[in-house]
Parts: sequence; structure tokens; C-alpha cells
Amino acid sequence: MSLMRLATGEEYCKAVFFIMIQKKNEVIIVMTLEKFEEAAEAVKKVVNPTKLVYSEYFSAQSGNKVYLKPENMQYTGAYKVRGAYYKISTLSEEDRNKGLITASAGNHAQGVAYAAKLFGVKAIVVMPTTTPLIKVNRTKSYGAEVIPLW
Repeated sequence: MSLMRLATGEEYCKAVFFIMIQKKNEVIIVMTLEKFEEAAEAVKKVVNPTKLVYSEYFSAQSGNKVYLKPENMQYTGAYKVRGAYYKISTLSEEDRNKGLITASAGNHAQGVAYAAKLFGVKAIVVMPTTTPLIKVNRTKSYGAEVIPLW
């Protein structure tokens, strides 16, 4: 997956910002800037703002300016809730009523379970039996049904 933007001085040209998937000679555009901004607006309702934090240590180690984005400060402990919430927000009421199913050993599971809870949607999460118990319990605490995968 590529993130493409053309820059003009300090500003980015909105017309050519898109995320694409390239397969052989085929290019499929999956996210325009307009959709990106729509997603950002939708998830603002449920995520904590996380500002970049300058890291003197990693900057010194790399010889570059390094900033960290502390997504571990989200309610679920990771950024995965962003994608899960946005995806559910784009589903029709009919599709939401069918419920959700996903497979994950942790952060994605918790993001989907939490987002589903916010929408009042049933979520089933298939998790490997080797998943740490704390992640299984957190996923269940958001209301998801956890199915162990042996």
C-alpha cells in the first residue's frame, strides 16, 4: 500500500492525495483525501487526541528528528479502534444488524469489540488460545463474544 501526496512548498495538493493498492498493472484507489478527512471527523467522537511527542533520545540515535505518537493512550490501548469505528460507521443499519466477526490476538480484537459496543452491534472475535488472558478479558469486557481458536 502506498500513501501518495504531491507537495507544493509547505502545502499538499488535495487533489492528488490518495491511498492506493497496486496489483501487477492494476491500481485500485481505496482512500481519497475527502474520505480520509471524513474518517478523521467520524473517529474524533471516540478517540483521544494524541499529539506528537518529540524524542530527544531517538532523534540523537538516528540523526533525524523523531516524533512519537502515543496511541497507547487510546481507551483500548491502541490505534486499531480508529479503523474499526470508521468501518462500522459506514455500514448500513441492515449490515450492522447482522453483526461483526473478526479474528485477532489482541489490539484489533479490542478495537472492533469496543467500536461495536459503541454502535450497539454484536461482535464475535476469534482469538488464538495463546492470546494473553488480559487481552481476551478486555475484549470480552467490551461485550464481544470470544471464540477460542485451537
